[in-house]
Amino acid sequence: MKITKVYLKNFKRFTELEIKEIPPEAKLVVLAGPNGCGKSSVFDAFEQILNRNKGVISEDDYLRKDKNQPWTCEIETNKGTFGNNKAIPSEKNALYIRSPYRVNPQFSVSQISSMPDSLDDYDRPKRMIDLDQRIVSNYQRFWFNLAKNFYYQSKVDVRKEFEDKLNHILENVLDIKLSDIGNPLEGTGQLYFKKGVIEKFPFKNLSSGEKEVIDMIIDLIVKVEKFNDTIFSIDEPDLHLNTSIQAKLLDEILNLIPKNSQLWIATHSLGFIRKATEIYRESNGKNAVILDFSEADFDQKTEIKPLVPTAAVMRKLFMVALEDLSSMVIPSKIYFCEGRSRYDISQQSIQKMEFDAEVLKKIFYDQDVIFISSGGKNGVQKAHQLLFKIIKEAGGLRGIYSIVDRDGITDEERNKKMNDEPTLKIWSRREIENYLFDKEIIEIYCRQNSLDFSSITAYNNIQDISDDDIKQYQSSIMQQCGFNGSIDEFKLKLAEFITPDTEIYKLLKQDLGL
Repeated sequence: MKITKVYLKNFKRFTELEIKEIPPEAKLVVLAGPNGCGKSSVFDAFEQILNRNKGVISEDDYLRKDKNQPWTCEIETNKGTFGNNKAIPSEKNALYIRSPYRVNPQFSVSQISSMPDSLDDYDRPKRMIDLDQRIVSNYQRFWFNLAKNFYYQSKVDVRKEFEDKLNHILENVLDIKLSDIGNPLEGTGQLYFKKGVIEKFPFKNLSSGEKEVIDMIIDLIVKVEKFNDTIFSIDEPDLHLNTSIQAKLLDEILNLIPKNSQLWIATHSLGFIRKATEIYRESNGKNAVILDFSEADFDQKTEIKPLVPTAAVMRKLFMVALEDLSSMVIPSKIYFCEGRSRYDISQQSIQKMEFDAEVLKKIFYDQDVIFISSGGKNGVQKAHQLLFKIIKEAGGLRGIYSIVDRDGITDEERNKKMNDEPTLKIWSRREIENYLFDKEIIEIYCRQNSLDFSSITAYNNIQDISDDDIKQYQSSIMQQCGFNGSIDEFKLKLAEFITPDTEIYKLLKQDLGL
């Protein structure tokens, strides 16, 4: 099951909220924003609708914003539309939810007993303010299944299968291993781990972050067999976790969850948001969605749509987690380009001052990069080297590059320069105009403006689009295209047609190393 739209009215934090335009392919949905902005209330709505067949909460004070008005929750999915005034899912596996209060510092099980069907999910938190202590029932269910498989002489080695799966994930995330599953019949009914030189490190002695990871992963390993067409909702999966662990954990959770299921997480943590951004970019916005709850006024009717994670948007989101330190951790790459800086008062037009940077910003608007103009070729490299040194000394090194025109150098000279200086990028074509005025882009422009490309006769004089000085033909091409405006405005318009499905976009991206 996958959610595509959510509508809430007079429900908890929201006067009237509509979350819409979630791609049907999206496997990950991230609710991003500070504490108290309403993220958990969305999960309470899921519980009210998708888990209603497991019991209804009748706490009006908890559910209603205005106690004198009814509340409404409706959820559109690929399996149908459900709501408190509509149908509810008949399947018990529609929703699996975890509250943020996963506190279980230790446990000890002393007997093996049969457990209710995992689909009943009897010990789930009914509200996001409830305690979630399912690691004990998961441990008991594992031991009961182990005993059952032994009794019926199953050919499946349940224990090895469980240990292998858990240890593979733990080694990727925490660098610890499950070493012993304990024995309830001998009074050692808990989990033990190999940590450093210690072979049997008890669960109770692990850090809070380690317990969080183990709890969530075991829970999913045990449950995904039956929760295989499900909305998984985890409130604050980052609790007690440092940033370096967050992205790895999210990867493993997504690998565990079936393809036809969807993961919703509520977070304000850097690691999860950055990982979601990576997935968004790798899938062209289809597999991951980020919903920004940080600045919405939920006392008014509000629409929230998936955001495009531009560098500016991500800076704003990361301010929640890092405040003013956000400038030290994003973007992931900085490119210094040719073109006068905006601080050069001898120039009148920002577009003229920063033309290459403006073109690249327009083309790669959804990438985690910043383009900065810093003068001629020598100025570009000096600015790059200075910032590289400053950030390296500050201990926050990011990807910092300079990108310069190829001009008249040969392929061999270009390759040697870049090999000698790995942070230097040189265009494979003469300069930025040789990409903007490529026939592919002008043909697209002509189609969009009902023009015949064959009427653009200026191309008869261009012998090699990679190496010719295109600037001497650009005015003629603009006039023949019937564009009314400056040449810089025309070139910025052409940049809009360099989209990910064009060969020129792919070439620019390759040249930049993105």
